[in-house]
Amino acid sequence: MNKSIDNVQKKKTLSFPNDSVKNLCLSCGVLQNVKKNTVFLNEDTLNGKPYVYYLVDGICSICGHSTEGQEQTFLYQMPGDIIGHVPYLMPHGAYSVLYSYQRPIVLAKTNCTVYKIPAPDFLKLCETDVQFSNYLLKRLAFNYDMVISHLKQIQEEPSAVVLCRFLLRMADKTSKGLIVPKLFTHKEISGYFGIHDITVSRMMGSLKKLGYIDRVPEGLLIVDKEALQSIVMNQDSFKY
Repeated sequence: MNKSIDNVQKKKTLSFPNDSVKNLCLSCGVLQNVKKNTVFLNEDTLNGKPYVYYLVDGICSICGHSTEGQEQTFLYQMPGDIIGHVPYLMPHGAYSVLYSYQRPIVLAKTNCTVYKIPAPDFLKLCETDVQFSNYLLKRLAFNYDMVISHLKQIQEEPSAVVLCRFLLRMADKTSKGLIVPKLFTHKEISGYFGIHDITVSRMMGSLKKLGYIDRVPEGLLIVDKEALQSIVMNQDSFKY
């Protein structure tokens, strides 16, 4: 194990949600740094590399492509998620039948740190450890709810409300304030919500003019959290 990986392991000890996850990662997993745009799950990995991953640091996405070739993100996966595991939990053959037209992939959207775990070890723990199964069910339920909420929002809410809610949800607390990671460019947000990137740019420009957000080297700084919350809670819009 190289020095950089060893340092990450020391810093991330407290990132495990419970002892079962910690034991699985430390006893069966291999800690790895993964570069941005690495594919964790596609047809090749399913056939030849049966692994699941515990995401320690970074952001991944479950995504596909439209008929025009545009990337479409269905769900962002955050630290604490177990990724690439869904095919191994489904009935034998069901995954390939249901998604034969276009399987989604799991993609590293940033540089990530993960524990790479053999799928058989993951499945064994699912079957034998109640604490682990409970954690996995909660994460699956949370992500399921996020997908449904996302679909409902883009169908029913004004684009301005959808954008403000997203910025608030994705912002990290830092010493400089609430910052949305640099990953979430106008193009990235456009692909997630199906809003034209020019529209996203206009909305962002308006929020900046209003003094609600600002661009900083680390990403997007939320200057006025209360103002964004008010837009979301009152289902307001603004000119853009």
